[in-house]
Amino acid sequence: MVKISAYTPITSLEAADLFDLSEYDASATTYATRSISYANLLTNIETGIHTTETVNSFDDPAVSKRMVFYSASGAAGTMNLPAASAGKIITFIRVANGGTSANVGATGGATINGAATFATNTTLYAIQTAYCDGTNWFIA
Repeated sequence: MVKISAYTPITSLEAADLFDLSEYDASATTYATRSISYANLLTNIETGIHTTETVNSFDDPAVSKRMVFYSASGAAGTMNLPAASAGKIITFIRVANGGTSANVGATGGATINGAATFATNTTLYAIQTAYCDGTNWFIA
């Protein structure tokens, strides 16, 4: 979780203007403050939010975008998560209803909710989010 530590009305921004951000460190249960420039903040927002991909789980694709729209035609396939990276979040949205299950798989020795794979919801437009703590993935 990231929060802006203080709110000050801003009338204009320059690329080098800095914001103090606090990031929650779950392992220490504290917030660590760091500065980020306006230019970097915009880049993080643009690359973090506006990255999507559409896949068919039947093809066993590797997924790495922030939001994954998926279908599942044919036999159940597996969408493979990237290597574990703390704070990484990937949202899966089922966009085609074929009744076939799709799986999400972990790589590099990581697990998903304690297992090697996770069966996604077969309901059309079901949304499930994967979160990584740096070692393993968790999907709800």
